[in-house]
Amino acid sequence: MKEGKKMLEKEFEKYKISINNEVVLTKNPKSVEPSDLRRIQVFPPIYTVLVEEHDIGIKLFKGVILTEEITLGWLDETTPVLDLKEYGISLVTLPLWVFFPENFLYLYSEKIDKINSDLNKFLDYAKKKKTPENIQGEYIRLIMRRMVKILKWAFALVVLEKESNNIIQ
Repeated sequence: MKEGKKMLEKEFEKYKISINNEVVLTKNPKSVEPSDLRRIQVFPPIYTVLVEEHDIGIKLFKGVILTEEITLGWLDETTPVLDLKEYGISLVTLPLWVFFPENFLYLYSEKIDKINSDLNKFLDYAKKKKTPENIQGEYIRLIMRRMVKILKWAFALVVLEKESNNIIQ
């Protein structure tokens, strides 16, 4: 048990050291749609599966967050896992969902795949699963803080875009 905990702590430390929240433009933007699996262009990457679309004057997509960090993100046998053999990665679902502006996803995320399975399993897990009080919970809270920084920036872009359109008109 102690060995497993030490391994998780090492993985978490390696992850923290590698973080760069600079968001990079995607090289080949693709349209944004519900059921997209997208990789946000940060390092280490953050993945999202888009489960809903909302229009409130701007298009927003509800996205459930996934990670490649299997040992840090997998909480138990109820954790939804995506095994993407063609990309050589597996992703685990985190108990976390957020709203993304469409333009941010178009410019700063790469469309990886279309998810054909039940999207509700991802959203239900994200809504209902409690974040544990252990090293995995620390990792999930770190991802939450990363998402806050990224989304502040993303929504600032939306405001700037709207303001520049008002000035041009």
